[in-house]
Amino acid sequence: MSNTTIFAWLLSPIVFGTLVGLVIPGSEYIETVVLRQLSSVLGWTYLLAWGKSFYPQIVLNYQRKSIEGLSVDFQLLNFLGFACYSVYNCALFWDCAIRQEYFDIHGHPPAVHINDVVFALHGFVMTSIAFLQCFLYGSPRKSLSKMAVLFAATTCFVCGMLSLLLGLHVSWIGLDWMSLIYILSYIKVFITLIKYMPQIILNFRRQSTEGWSVIQVCLDAEGGIFSTAQQILDAIVTQHRSSITGNPAKMGLGLISLVFDAILMIQHWVLYPDNDADDNDTHPLLVVQS
Repeated sequence: MSNTTIFAWLLSPIVFGTLVGLVIPGSEYIETVVLRQLSSVLGWTYLLAWGKSFYPQIVLNYQRKSIEGLSVDFQLLNFLGFACYSVYNCALFWDCAIRQEYFDIHGHPPAVHINDVVFALHGFVMTSIAFLQCFLYGSPRKSLSKMAVLFAATTCFVCGMLSLLLGLHVSWIGLDWMSLIYILSYIKVFITLIKYMPQIILNFRRQSTEGWSVIQVCLDAEGGIFSTAQQILDAIVTQHRSSITGNPAKMGLGLISLVFDAILMIQHWVLYPDNDADDNDTHPLLVVQS
């Protein structure tokens, strides 16, 4: 893929993110209008960059009517991660009791923007489609590892039981709804931390990145930069470090993405450039979304 093509892919989220961010009002807890809209621009730009990275793989699966080369474990974990992240963001943005509990702890409303909610819900829908394609175009039962299934089943069971006990007002578990919401966010961060490793290991074993889409990682890195920038700006403007510490999932996703994206880019352009003569970006072996 040429540098011009990569530049075009990366420029479009910035352009449209700026337009949307200037039209849609920013968070009300940022008093300065200019900084409020700047935060909005950063937020919608990261949403468009990260959101855009979902589509190439889904379209490719449909065109090929195959999931050959995809990690079904990755699709399962990604689906689970975005389910947890959607509940986390929706609760902090819409649930009055959770928002009040957050305010009592940190002294200000949750630093969760509407673009955070849209990103999480959009990611959940897209990962649901990608996981469904595994059933339509493959045999996930044969491809799924016992470890991935055990992790997903255990996570669902534990979170479901905790929700039931909290709903029944059982006090001996020593948790509240705010704690459960944070647990869901930590699950998403953990999944993001481990899901990059299969692609890095695969590239190392093959001494090549052929068949893997570098543009998706470029978009992932772009989203990580703008997401982290928005959170840092919010913390500076509001003079509350808890804008970061109170939303560790968002900061974790941004920083983890940047670290692993840098490793993947080094593999593609520095370590194994001579082994990618065709630079075939149309058959990615594993998709990376935050």
